[in-house]
Amino acid sequence: MCFDYDDCRAYRETWRRARRPHKCASCCRVIGKGDKYAEITGIDSERTFFFLRACGRCMAQQDAIKQAEVAKGCPVYTAICAIDDISQYVQDSGMEWVTDDVAAAFAASRYSEQRKATT
Repeated sequence: MCFDYDDCRAYRETWRRARRPHKCASCCRVIGKGDKYAEITGIDSERTFFFLRACGRCMAQQDAIKQAEVAKGCPVYTAICAIDDISQYVQDSGMEWVTDDVAAAFAASRYSEQRKATT
């Protein structure tokens, strides 16, 4: 199942370490103090600004979904599941959630890649 979303006019994903608790926009779990998470901002196709925070688990799951969709033959640009659709995709497809260890490693990797790129 390839995803067909309207294109964003602007999109930025910034990895951060939480200084205080936040709520994940996808799974509604608490992003605890010290946890790494993605802060996603942009402007959608209707020129509306959006801002959300996603936990490392949901971002790792999004990456796993992308890899599965590409393996099924979807082009990369249509294989990315929107953050707010991840839980529904996992439920509908029967796909297993990534483990907390995999999610933590994924978030740490993305966080450190970003830190290296900015120094």
